[in-house]
Amino acid sequence: MAKKTSSDKAFIVKRVKEILDSIELEREGLAAFLGLKPLPFQDFLKGRNGISAKKLAKLLSAYSIRENDFYDPNFKLSENLYMSKEMKAFLKEHKNVRAFFKATHSRALPSWFIKEHLLNAGFLDKPVTTGEILAECLRMGGKLDIKGVNNAMAYMVTSKQVKGQQKPIIKKNGEIGKRRIWYYWKNNRSTGL
Repeated sequence: MAKKTSSDKAFIVKRVKEILDSIELEREGLAAFLGLKPLPFQDFLKGRNGISAKKLAKLLSAYSIRENDFYDPNFKLSENLYMSKEMKAFLKEHKNVRAFFKATHSRALPSWFIKEHLLNAGFLDKPVTTGEILAECLRMGGKLDIKGVNNAMAYMVTSKQVKGQQKPIIKKNGEIGKRRIWYYWKNNRSTGL
């Protein structure tokens, strides 16, 4: 058995991430269970700060993990997680908080809706504007707004799922306007923009 090295923050972060990868909760849900705000918990997962012994003990108790097993690098956490009554009660109490669960969190994101319903369906095969994307999302039953679409498209450009470029607006009469707007299209095509 490995010697407990509570000062090895990187090891503790790695083991907590192993637990997080094996459970149904998102980071936000686990942070809430531990009584932490999402940003400090995210900083912990990035190795920027530590986690108290009390919070770590609560996490281990939630999944019936003995402390010695947690600190043993050869112990497979993912194969030995058993929910405590306290964790089951938390899950039941928060079952409608979509951001807490992996199964529902990503489906609540505008980028997921755009990818699943527009990108994969070929809507972005040709350059389209943010307004056109929003109109198509609303037509398909999505509950998005212009800010959500703008943020989703910025994320999708950054993550290279789509390409984006600002160009002068083309008016309905075919004239080129002075105002510049964003056009987006699928990442695997060239465009004449």
